[in-house]
Amino acid sequence: MSSCSAPGCKMSVPAALENEKLCILHFTMEIERRCAEMRRETAIGRTARDRQVEIITYIGGRGELLARTATSGLHLPDELKGAHSKYFPYTHEPARKSRSRCPPASHRSHRKPLNFPLNR
Repeated sequence: MSSCSAPGCKMSVPAALENEKLCILHFTMEIERRCAEMRRETAIGRTARDRQVEIITYIGGRGELLARTATSGLHLPDELKGAHSKYFPYTHEPARKSRSRCPPASHRSHRKPLNFPLNR
């Protein structure tokens, strides 16, 4: 693992971000900066279709890379978990909490199925 290329940062770069040469904190800060620029650019509503496609591709690619980083077994220090949780709020929540919010199977089996007309 290499070190982050951001000035003054000594954090290690996760394997999924090796091509970016940034730690997860600086990577997410760069995404925020670029997204703010794109929001300002598109706020007027006169962005060309080709540029819109570029923006969509960028956002999709960054989202995929963040998801890959989040699911790669990366162990973050406590001070970075807050920044990481901003983008992946449920990755640190134990699965049992999710299951505890679900009604027991005995309650679910008595529900009537919903019928939605497909074409109106």
